[in-house]
Amino acid sequence: MKHLDNELLPSWYLVDALETFPKNKISTFTRGGQQFAIARHKDNTVQVFIDECPHLKARLSKGHISKKGHITCPFHAWSFDKKGDGAEIPTIEGSKKCHRNLEVYPVSIQAGLVFFFFGTEALFAPPPIAEKFGSKLLMSKSFTTNQDCPWYVVSANGFDINHFHSVHN
Repeated sequence: MKHLDNELLPSWYLVDALETFPKNKISTFTRGGQQFAIARHKDNTVQVFIDECPHLKARLSKGHISKKGHITCPFHAWSFDKKGDGAEIPTIEGSKKCHRNLEVYPVSIQAGLVFFFFGTEALFAPPPIAEKFGSKLLMSKSFTTNQDCPWYVVSANGFDINHFHSVHN
């Protein structure tokens, strides 16, 4: 597992709703101070990885998903398959396969939400969001606010379904 300055613990992390990521594009998000890339393929499969090429650290989010479904670096066009294995180096004759791999994290999509496990393999199952909440799950866009009140008042409102229906619709 890659060492990060603001290290995340090996666990499941919510990324966002699947629908927020365009098909056949690479987008970015940040967790624990680290920029990650998320690739949503045409078939709705999703890859999550640190947003840097293992070759020279170029931002893979500035690259593209090839016709073969490979993540392609914008700098030297190295590409990586859905498992993260080096697929090809098109600029070098006779050397078609990359010798470096991209670390791709386990992904789970539940109730339209994308989760990733920060680690080379998931150590436990993702939270059972779909089983527990199903169609009752309410989504809210993330926001920042400063309130002049005790912390537990803000926290309680976050779990108050009636609050969401009356104030945030």
